[in-house]
Amino acid sequence: MSSYTAFLRVRHPSIDPAELSSTLGLAPVHAWAAGSARASGGAAAGRGSHPDTYWLAPLGDAGWQKSQGGVAAAAEPGKFFWPPLQALPLESFLLSQLRLLVPHKAFFARLKAEGASCEVSVALGTDERWEVDLPPSLLRALADLNIGITIEVSAEAELEA
Repeated sequence: MSSYTAFLRVRHPSIDPAELSSTLGLAPVHAWAAGSARASGGAAAGRGSHPDTYWLAPLGDAGWQKSQGGVAAAAEPGKFFWPPLQALPLESFLLSQLRLLVPHKAFFARLKAEGASCEVSVALGTDERWEVDLPPSLLRALADLNIGITIEVSAEAELEA
């Protein structure tokens, strides 16, 4: 059995994380603004402020806000992995999510011009051999939006921990 979780991650020199959320219609599970104080308890705690904006939002039904003005439920603080997805093959899932991002192509171009990096981050858990086929249409859609992709593969048990 294989499962995956997928997120959209943005790093930007100065944008307000709220602008990313409102423009893209995604609710982040983790975000901070450039210049904000670092949270206590981490390795970098007490070292001043964040040098850039960081924003991480899950992709899939749980991540998208309702188009009727509703807001997606926020994840528990510190919880970064949504329940793993298994319904669609990863390639089909990513294509469906990119179709929802295409209307924001000009926004992604602006982010890139301002020095941002954007990526889809996939955590893949498997206890068997599994192949990921990234078709040209998926790669083209990512390139058109200036979005990279990162795939991390772990044993299924590691994702559940």
